[in-house]
Amino acid sequence: MASPDRREAFDLLVASMQSDPAGRERFEAGVGAALSLFIERPDYGFVYMAFDGTQAVACATVSYAISLAYGTVVAEVENFVVAPQHRREGVGSAFVESLEALLRVEEVGRLDVIVAASNAPGTAFYRSLGFDDDGQHERLTLGL
Repeated sequence: MASPDRREAFDLLVASMQSDPAGRERFEAGVGAALSLFIERPDYGFVYMAFDGTQAVACATVSYAISLAYGTVVAEVENFVVAPQHRREGVGSAFVESLEALLRVEEVGRLDVIVAASNAPGTAFYRSLGFDDDGQHERLTLGL
């Protein structure tokens, strides 16, 4: 994502929010702050986008970490959205395959995705692309 694409990334990510209005306001603030960090600190990760001409049709946030288990840099997709009018057209599959190719060039050793437990279609989508649950990890968080 380049700075000029920030608004389109923001709109796609916020449109994916399916919560109450109060939660949406907090989410919008978080998305705005995160997009600023991705622009200011590309070493943290990046926002990957796909366009149909000049219109953004897909967007994902990709963050880097160092894995002790793999001894390499790993990437994690926390938010991935395809514009509703472009779903079921193969955009999502092509997007993830393109992202995988980019990460291989960058010598990233693993790509992780975060999918809500209640998102059965999302889980099925990633499994269809070869993603698998390693059976060892459950995400726990601590706000700092």
